[in-house]
Amino acid sequence: MFEIEHIIPLGGAGLAPQVAHEPNSDVVVYYQTPKEAYMHNRSDNVELGKWGEVEFADDDFIRFTHDQVTRFGVKSAIGIGGYGFYVDKGMGYTHIRIPINRDDGQEPPTFTVGQTETTITYTVANPIPSDQRNPVLYESFRFEFIQGKFSYEFITYDKAGEFEKPWDMNGAFEVRVRGHRNEIQNFSRWTRLQDITITLRPDQVAEGATVPTE
Repeated sequence: MFEIEHIIPLGGAGLAPQVAHEPNSDVVVYYQTPKEAYMHNRSDNVELGKWGEVEFADDDFIRFTHDQVTRFGVKSAIGIGGYGFYVDKGMGYTHIRIPINRDDGQEPPTFTVGQTETTITYTVANPIPSDQRNPVLYESFRFEFIQGKFSYEFITYDKAGEFEKPWDMNGAFEVRVRGHRNEIQNFSRWTRLQDITITLRPDQVAEGATVPTE
């Protein structure tokens, strides 16, 4: 027979709060804002299982998604941490995010980004190994272009190439990259953010759209 040892308040979380336990002992509460429908998260690190001392506080970054959502769910997997599912508010598609812990991981890759009129160009490289006997070799790379609470993501298996510019993507973005290998089991830390200003596609400008100015 089980006996409840600790009852932990979730600390003012919004709609449908759900909890995940990360490999670094972070306990994270994910929740949805009542009006804007954005995802937010609060967390605390439970050191050595000290569950009686948990005090959740707002994180200064979004762990899950910058999209507006209608529904979501979060689970935990041993050694991986939180993974989640959500339905985006705009298109109604179901998405899966794994892993959603951004702090753990191996050495990040290096990258550059640029653009043509219709594409976003990139190069990416594996890190120079600090341990020559065990180099880090990533098989795929995830680019994230962040603009406020929204982001565009692109996945590539190539070290150089280009992504077609999505319709309406324009303005100032912060870009970061994460490397993956062995499917999702081994991944890098995020790279440092780089700034880029994306211009509208010429076929969109031709329809009378406003081109952003810096």
